[in-house]
Amino acid sequence: MDVDADNSNACQEGGQSKGREMGSSKQMTMDGRFLHYGEPSLPAEVKEQINLQIGRLITKRHLVFDLVEDPDFREIFRLLHAGYTPQCKKTLMSKNLPALKKEIKDTIYKDIAGRPVGLTYDIGTINDIGYLAITGHWFTSRLVPRRACLGFLDVGPSHTGLNIAKSSLSVLRKLPEDAWVAGVTTDNASSMGRASWILLKDDQHDVLPADRITEEERRGARIALTAEHKSCVNHDINLAVKAGLDDRTSLPEQIELRANEAVADLNKSKQMGRLLSQYASAASKSKCTLEVSVVTRWTAFYECIQSVHELKNPLQDVYQDVQQSCPLTADDFVNLPLLIRFYKPFADI
Repeated sequence: MDVDADNSNACQEGGQSKGREMGSSKQMTMDGRFLHYGEPSLPAEVKEQINLQIGRLITKRHLVFDLVEDPDFREIFRLLHAGYTPQCKKTLMSKNLPALKKEIKDTIYKDIAGRPVGLTYDIGTINDIGYLAITGHWFTSRLVPRRACLGFLDVGPSHTGLNIAKSSLSVLRKLPEDAWVAGVTTDNASSMGRASWILLKDDQHDVLPADRITEEERRGARIALTAEHKSCVNHDINLAVKAGLDDRTSLPEQIELRANEAVADLNKSKQMGRLLSQYASAASKSKCTLEVSVVTRWTAFYECIQSVHELKNPLQDVYQDVQQSCPLTADDFVNLPLLIRFYKPFADI
């Protein structure tokens, strides 16, 4: 008698019996996966619900869209159901993202309806192109504070106040009819302040006729007559601290200039940037790049000197390898810990 064959037959019969006991809604395949609904594939509407839910998870939790391409992520769904495979990144972004965007905007506008909204403007540059982020802040009927990005706009290379103001009108016109702009907060960059004055028709500041927005252009933008421009308090504090320290010593300004010069060197040379990343990784540094210091971001100087201090040795090795002199001096590296200790409380505000 073939004992192995009998054992094999017994196992198969036992498995079939067990499968019948489990019922038709859940069957086990040869490789151990469960097939729900008793079918090898899911209904199309169920697949669509799962696709949308994955999109919601990624957008609400600020995850990267590459997650759907991750083998471990896809394996979770393979184990749950053999008939479903997550969409690829390209399909998710082209097919489901527009629907999710509309769903999220409808929810936001419904919450904003009938309420005053404060706006914050923040502008940044990527490859010489300016991007303007407009964030809305409001209170619900239960006085719960809310905030959401209402627009992320390509404003081109021109960062003039007029261009920023005109670009933002496309977002303001989309607000619910019974909602209104109660004020605008920006950093202290001159163009941002001027954009707010133009937008809010601030009579306390001089605006050239050529920089004014016509009533026709303004039509549909719901802005309260009492709306005011406010500068970012954190940025005000940062500028005040820097100004006070600069009155006593020019050290912060000199270090800032030399640190930004090093950043420029690394940006111009792919070799230097690659070497810095390699040396920083080999030294188990948490940072692999230098932060640039810009006047419009109130924590930028602190982040800049902190990154230079942490990457001191890798940075010096890079300049030695390319046979160039590092813009930062030995005294700069000695003074960095003192400046970091001084600026940290203000950066933590």
